Amino acid sequence: MTYLYAAAGSLIFIFVLLIWRKQQKVRADYYLVGINLLIGCFMLSDVLVQRHLSSATLIFQNGVPLLLFPVFVLYVLEFLRGNSRLSARWLLLFVPAVLFFIWSVYDHFVAGNYPNEAALLEHFNNPSLAYHLVFKGSQLGFMAVMIGLLQQLNRFERALKQGYSTIDAIDLQWLIRFTWVYLLSVVVTFVLFLGQNLGILPFQIQQVFGVVYGLLVASVFYLNYQGIQHYTLTQVYQKASLPHTLVGLPNTEVIDAPSKELTADEKALEDKLLLLIEKQQLYLAPQFSLDDLAELLGENRHKVSKVINARAGRTFYDLVNGYRVAHLKRLLDDPKQQQFTILALGLDSGFNSKASLNRIFKSVTGLSPREYLESKQKDASHS
Repeated sequence: MTYLYAAAGSLIFIFVLLIWRKQQKVRADYYLVGINLLIGCFMLSDVLVQRHLSSATLIFQNGVPLLLFPVFVLYVLEFLRGNSRLSARWLLLFVPAVLFFIWSVYDHFVAGNYPNEAALLEHFNNPSLAYHLVFKGSQLGFMAVMIGLLQQLNRFERALKQGYSTIDAIDLQWLIRFTWVYLLSVVVTFVLFLGQNLGILPFQIQQVFGVVYGLLVASVFYLNYQGIQHYTLTQVYQKASLPHTLVGLPNTEVIDAPSKELTADEKALEDKLLLLIEKQQLYLAPQFSLDDLAELLGENRHKVSKVINARAGRTFYDLVNGYRVAHLKRLLDDPKQQQFTILALGLDSGFNSKASLNRIFKSVTGLSPREYLESKQKDASHS
């Protein structure tokens, strides 16, 4: 096991070095470094406990996971926060760790409740009620927070679609997957420790820690691989009026709401913005945003967004990409454009990648661009 930890520690060192060498680091990168260091400390604590069980090594081993979770949450928030400041209430996630360290120092060093190795070993295998309340309570709290994070992450893409026509650079599916893995590891840890404490499961405490280490170490490599190459919201969208996100998520209820009746002024604004988009072919700019449209119209961003969202299920993203799909269809139908590849025509239509081109085109037409082109050619040959 020590050799496995040494190999994992070497990889963690490499990941930290890669993160540190990034040219434009943001706060999320520092949190990722912190996650790596805490994972490394977690493995180191297991080695120290196996070599010599003492109050210090035991407190070290039990305390690191309580620090790891809030740092991970702060890391997720950095991807979603936009220009908003993180609320101080998120610091409450560190309360379990603080309570644990205060109580442990008093219990071990002030009260001296574990004077010899036998007493310490008994405490290691059968912690007192106070420790159970801290650990089990914090794990239940962590589960609740992660479920909330998953809900917000799933809403995040829809929130971005309120203000941007291209959102590929902010791809957080990898973070959603990792959050699920982390949630699973916390649930498994809770069940295994509870089962071991109640004598239901035939595991030694150290075997339970081994399962936890395996889950975390394997998943953190995935987190590093993805986190190093992905961008945060503030890195991609530099404008001052970024969408408020997890710490003030935009109102996404309008996306699923039925169509709303527009006033005469709002209907006039809708006609004006649609004409402007069509006449100037604004959709051909890959990074075209709601802010750009509002500025060209000389209108308030919120007012423009309200008019666009008044139509059932329509976001700014859907509106602009609908124009891009229509433009690409015209190019694909034009015999003069057959000398160009589908990707080239897609880029000329405002799409910024092959993946987004295929995904959006199929979501609108039910066919991929190639399938659409083949169906047109088949129809032409039969006529």
